[in-house]
Amino acid sequence: MVARLYKSKKHIIALQTEHKCVLDLCRHLQEEGYGITYLPVENNDLINLEHLEKAIRPDTALVSIMMVNNEIEVIQQMEEMRKLGQKQSVFFLTNSAQAQGKISIDAGKWNVDWMSISGPKVYGSKRIGACYIPCRLKVRIDPHISDGGQEDCLRSGTLAHSLVIGFGEAGRIAQEEIEVLPSSPTSPALYMTTTYTNATTTTNPNNSPTMSRGKADTKKQKSKANTKEDQKTDKKGRNLKWTTPYSKITIREVENLLGIRLALRGIPVKQMLEGKRGLLGPDTILEAKREVYKGLVRYLDAGGYLTESDPDFKEANINDIVAFTIYPMLALFKHKTMQNLHLSREKEIISKDSSTSGMEEFVVMDYISHNKMKYVLIVEAKKVSLAEARKQCFLAMKDMWDCNGGGTVYGFVTMGERWRMVSFDGTFKMSNKMELLFDSMDTDEEGWMADYSILIECFNVALSNGGKDPVEVV
Repeated sequence: MVARLYKSKKHIIALQTEHKCVLDLCRHLQEEGYGITYLPVENNDLINLEHLEKAIRPDTALVSIMMVNNEIEVIQQMEEMRKLGQKQSVFFLTNSAQAQGKISIDAGKWNVDWMSISGPKVYGSKRIGACYIPCRLKVRIDPHISDGGQEDCLRSGTLAHSLVIGFGEAGRIAQEEIEVLPSSPTSPALYMTTTYTNATTTTNPNNSPTMSRGKADTKKQKSKANTKEDQKTDKKGRNLKWTTPYSKITIREVENLLGIRLALRGIPVKQMLEGKRGLLGPDTILEAKREVYKGLVRYLDAGGYLTESDPDFKEANINDIVAFTIYPMLALFKHKTMQNLHLSREKEIISKDSSTSGMEEFVVMDYISHNKMKYVLIVEAKKVSLAEARKQCFLAMKDMWDCNGGGTVYGFVTMGERWRMVSFDGTFKMSNKMELLFDSMDTDEEGWMADYSILIECFNVALSNGGKDPVEVV
């Protein structure tokens, strides 16, 4: 369509590393008499801008560049290349299918003439895609399918509404999951390999999974968490230093790495506990439930029953609810079993100022260790950070399992009033939601004990697990 704009201009420039569909089309145009220049890339897989400038001829109609190549792991210099094209009045087409949902795309800033995207690349439906054509472009292009008048006469026929809506929703979700890459990345996959390796090698140097192959010296590209370079502040002066390697990996990369979907289907809590053993007997568990109930009632009596929908609800509310839930259980468990348990809390802030108007989303990770071996994890998060919380929970549990040399590790993801239990023994399992609080619980101890206290039984199983070796019931 684009190549046939000019009858007098029959020269096209394309990369040798373009997608096969583009290269096949170029070969077809060659048979029609078009001249095609297949531009090579340098050793770093980037285009040499001087070579591109020299390749542009007076009869060049179009330059076609693949923005992100997922196979050789490179992001091309779009803005610089487009400036060269504009200087010589050449149209610019880019295939952005592998870029969407992974890096920030700014077609206006890059001033591209045409840009194509694809539904399946962001987990949308197959058989749907889109071509961005800016309003400023007054040039008419040949229609893809003639007669009918749809899409400004560029593509006749009625599109399937379900595909379009699904594509749009998938694009919205993908945009929310985009993580900020380094200032001048040339290999996004290598960047993710480096940051994830940093997260794992500190605890398990002999078993460090990588996201994909890398071609540079990762020692030079290490992005160490919580260093002075990370201690930045936003416009309001708030400390944003707690952005760790777990935060820098996107949800999609985590799913590919672990081979699961983070939106794991929950199973009944009793099924999660079936066949599991705990160190505390029924009488002690009943005592623990009463202690937790009393603490929560005192907390709610002082501060009121707040939920995410309340404007006064803060991150501290979740921290407090978790503390009133786990501290009595931990104290009782240590006293009854004489096990050397240790709780460490690590706050991680995921700052997304551009999408939250300055609000900081956060995740707090509570590690419980036995004789310096971590085996229980609690991840606290507000609802807007729940996907990030689950991502970090699964990654941290995989690290814990690797460090322990196997066995079973447990995790809990909570927004305060709702909890989920996660187990990993080589395979992830996740429970249905467990409700912990309700509005009138201060006057209904019996109801809470019957329907809301199963979380304490979950903690008994998790704490009794002890890392690598299963423990005996006493």
